[in-house]
Amino acid sequence: MPDDSVALTARPRVADVARMAGVSAATVSRILNGSTNFAEETRKRVQEAALELGFQPDPAARSLRRGQGDSIALLVGDIEQGVYAGLTRHMQSALEAMGLDLLVYDLAHNETRLRRFLERAAARRLRGIVLATTDTLPDDCLNLLKNLARQQVQVIALRQRMDHHGIVSVIQDERGAAHVATTALLEKGHRSIAFLGRINGSRIGAERCEGYRDALRGAGLAVPSDLAWDAFYRYRAGYSAVQQSLEKNLRYTAILAASDELALGAIAALQDAGLSVPQDVAVIGFGDADWAPYQRPALTTMSEHPAELAAIVRDILEGNTRELLYTIKRHLIPRKSS
Repeated sequence: MPDDSVALTARPRVADVARMAGVSAATVSRILNGSTNFAEETRKRVQEAALELGFQPDPAARSLRRGQGDSIALLVGDIEQGVYAGLTRHMQSALEAMGLDLLVYDLAHNETRLRRFLERAAARRLRGIVLATTDTLPDDCLNLLKNLARQQVQVIALRQRMDHHGIVSVIQDERGAAHVATTALLEKGHRSIAFLGRINGSRIGAERCEGYRDALRGAGLAVPSDLAWDAFYRYRAGYSAVQQSLEKNLRYTAILAASDELALGAIAALQDAGLSVPQDVAVIGFGDADWAPYQRPALTTMSEHPAELAAIVRDILEGNTRELLYTIKRHLIPRKSS
């Protein structure tokens, strides 16, 4: 009488799982690759057979069949900024739940680094690229992204719009958020408000500055050119910009800082000059850094949504949504600094 039991080898094969589960090899392959187009009982039988046999899919073979691997590259504009640390943490969790690996690459605001990565991206067999930078992209890098998308690499832009180029974009409403923050200061009676942030070379920095200007114009106020300070998102840059403004005897009663790091540097400069926050100068930041509630005074800031950004990226990669543009609203988190 023939023995119908599965002969175990050093490395179980798809055929072994199929034989034990009583289904075809194609069914095993589809179920173990995440397909939900099967009865629950069939999926359970395949999964139990794979577990009993100790079957593990061969990532290299699967990559060759698809022409893609199981890795998503997250290109961050500046890994030293706290917002990117939070985003990376949530992206890691979202992708792990999908069985995908995360590769993190720091662009450091360097066009050459971005260009070099994109030129080599096809050879890496990436499943997708998530571009999380606020820097304005040169045309050749934009064309490289479009070419990768045409090669079935899922390209997703975070934090700046590229939907008009056919690239899926997940953004936060930066202009609207800056308008909300500036309006909150206006409602407290402030009429001389400074803007501190990266204006030139940064898409969202420019949008935040426009939101600040919109609110001033809406209140019937002039937009003072000497109170808009272009600075990188660094503690030291915030400190230096405010220190220089005080040396020039500029007059203002509030600062909207386009990052929490800039806000912290600004507060330090104000306090070193003998000024009190918020009694002499109110300060609002952007990003709700982990330390913002513990800074003294606790920092008023605009919210940041890394978990929601990562969840939308996961939905896009899983094919659960097919929009070109997703927008997340920020909200004001009022604390003691304003």
